[in-house]
Amino acid sequence: MDYVTRQFINLTKKFRKELPKLSALLHRDLHQHKKAITAKTKRDNEQDEIWEKWREDVFSKYEESERDRGTRDDRSHRIQNSIRRATWCAFLAATIYAGITAYYAHVTRVTLDEIKRQTPYFAQSASASDTSAKNQTKAFNSEQRAWVVPIYTGLDQAHPVVANAPLAHFFNIINTGKTPAIHVEVVAVIDLYGFDEVLPLGLRNYSHESGLGTDRRSYSILWPQMLKPDTFQSHKNKFASRGYFIEDATYKLYTQNKLFVAFFGQITYDDIQGHSHWVHFCGTDEFAQPVYLTAHDPRRKCLEYNAVDSDPE
Repeated sequence: MDYVTRQFINLTKKFRKELPKLSALLHRDLHQHKKAITAKTKRDNEQDEIWEKWREDVFSKYEESERDRGTRDDRSHRIQNSIRRATWCAFLAATIYAGITAYYAHVTRVTLDEIKRQTPYFAQSASASDTSAKNQTKAFNSEQRAWVVPIYTGLDQAHPVVANAPLAHFFNIINTGKTPAIHVEVVAVIDLYGFDEVLPLGLRNYSHESGLGTDRRSYSILWPQMLKPDTFQSHKNKFASRGYFIEDATYKLYTQNKLFVAFFGQITYDDIQGHSHWVHFCGTDEFAQPVYLTAHDPRRKCLEYNAVDSDPE
């Protein structure tokens, strides 16, 4: 055989020997290519699905945006119409309110003018009502308050003036009011005085330092219509050299009508509302009408001294 034939045979043998390898390699390459094509196809499909989904999302959002835009436009249009109508309504309401305000301002001005015109009459009426209320209150308090007054007996009856005995007087007080009197105090002076003397009447002469022979009684409470009898004596007689006993010479002047007995003093008390009241009293053993007494007669001053506070409160 020639050289070419041998080379061809050798190459054929070598090819046949290498053919399985080439076949396996080709099969592997075909398999890998198939896998690559499958992967590419799968990837293309996935991309197509992603694209389709994205496109649907985009188009749906776009369509939704278009619908929302239309809805918003409609809503905006309705809102503008509502605002326009509300503005007109507010304008009309303001106009009506301004008219009502002007009307009431006119009515108020007319009313104020009328009030100014009637104010003096109202003031007079209020003052009269206030005065009436105060008078009614005073009348009520005057009717309901305690009223303590003295009850006189003749100075020459229960305890007549006798020689070598003290001066004494039986004296009653009574509450003629409708409520109790509290903190009642009676301060009294009984003594002999000449017709040319001035009786020491007055509050300053009832103190312990006055030098007069005062006799005192105190009562914590005096109920309505309650009579309180007591006897007051002279503790210091200016004519007596032996204490408060009347000497014979003094008694003789008394029997000659050159002296008279005076019994005077004051009563103080509080009512249940805490208001203080007073009573001045004075009496003599020779009663005479003031019209028959001269202006300088001490018995006239004695009668004029009798007084009761008139404050109803």
